[in-house]
Amino acid sequence: MRDEEKKLIDAKEKILQNLSDLVDMLQQCENIGFHDYERAVYNELVDLQDETEAIDIYLELQLVINRSQTVEKQIERFLSQEGVSTTAINWPDIS
Repeated sequence: MRDEEKKLIDAKEKILQNLSDLVDMLQQCENIGFHDYERAVYNELVDLQDETEAIDIYLELQLVINRSQTVEKQIERFLSQEGVSTTAINWPDIS
């Protein structure tokens, strides 16, 4: 396996783990009153997981990371308003 392929696989695994963590954080939000109407946020996270698994170039990974960080900010904002502290997620450096 080439070094580039290994880096891509490692980055995808990290992103998938982060998305799983976001799903857990979303569940925490729902437990304290967040309403995910029509499961929009959850479905976005599932779509991001599916896209990540299918990606084979770095540029696409960066797009997934950007969208994921937007969802992360929404979740963190809700938890913060409810007085729940969070730890920032570390995303892989795609450069």
